[in-house]
Amino acid sequence: MREPDLDRSGIRMTAAIELEKLMLAIPSGPISLRAVDALVADRGVGSLFAFADAIVSRSGTLVSKHLLRAVSEPGPMVVATLHRKMRDLAQIHGATVVEGASVATAARTIGMHEFPAGKLAEAARKWSTAEIVDAINGLVELDAISKGDGERAWGPALTRWSAARIR
Repeated sequence: MREPDLDRSGIRMTAAIELEKLMLAIPSGPISLRAVDALVADRGVGSLFAFADAIVSRSGTLVSKHLLRAVSEPGPMVVATLHRKMRDLAQIHGATVVEGASVATAARTIGMHEFPAGKLAEAARKWSTAEIVDAINGLVELDAISKGDGERAWGPALTRWSAARIR
């Protein structure tokens, strides 16, 4: 429940329901971790922001962890989130990797705080300029698919686009 974009309404009610299930199954005595694993539903639904961060960092493990959340969100919102992250990556990549500027200088130039700029600069070293351009061009196609243009389905299209970005 640490992801910033999770819906936190109803968390208490959900927790109470899960506790009641445990108490019905094991009415007295200690409840083992094994019982909790077996009886309590997994509420790890992923995060759209973490999905975008995983794409930028090219982490296949994290992309797969958060892909279901991204597919379940409205397509235009996912594309907008990815576009912003890829745009920021392109700016940081251009300033730090291509031009050789420091992270602090790049952050000031594009109006970004230095900490997230540093994280992006670290990820930017994993990308070539052509790969960033290709990813952004792919977002244009994804945007059209997310709005119902064409015969392709949103989920498979996002999955293919994501898979092409990881190493």
